Amino acid sequence: MHVGKKSGVRGSEFGVINPQSAIRTPHSKGFTLIESIMTIVIVGIISGIAALIIIEAMSSYTQEQNLSDVHYQARLAAGRMVRELRMINSAGNIGTNAIGTITGNPTNSIIFTDQTGANVRFWLNGQTLNRTVGGVDSALAVGVTTLEFRHYDIASALTTSAPAVWTIEISLTDTRGSQSLPIRTRVYPRNF
Repeated sequence: MHVGKKSGVRGSEFGVINPQSAIRTPHSKGFTLIESIMTIVIVGIISGIAALIIIEAMSSYTQEQNLSDVHYQARLAAGRMVRELRMINSAGNIGTNAIGTITGNPTNSIIFTDQTGANVRFWLNGQTLNRTVGGVDSALAVGVTTLEFRHYDIASALTTSAPAVWTIEISLTDTRGSQSLPIRTRVYPRNF
């Protein structure tokens, strides 16, 4: 087939096509506008999905880190209280506001005399669990939302009589963000 010079088109047997055509030949160079736009859209979709996966992973990591911090801090504070409560000098050397006086059951503070003769107090001030020895306060844990001490006699009944105390139960809840960790343990003092 022969085409005149006016149309600017040669026959397809020569591998040349109409310049106004949108169809690419295997020998043409570059990309069409439609191919470029499709590539941008596909890359955008894949990037969006990848960003969602990364954001979800970071959120999970942050939640796990908060829970780990809460767990570590609360376990450390509870362990300290258990060790020191085991060293109470005698059953009469325990109280809530003063040695030998238990004002309620449960209470949010405990005071006792340890084997060295020092008065030790654990108490909650706002959301800070404090330890006081010789009038000097030190923070054991922050973010503590509840702290309770329950005093039990030898028959496992709640008691407000200091000389009758046989075991002490510690309950605390530590909170960080939306994560909280409740801990409950019983202490059996060695000298009772």
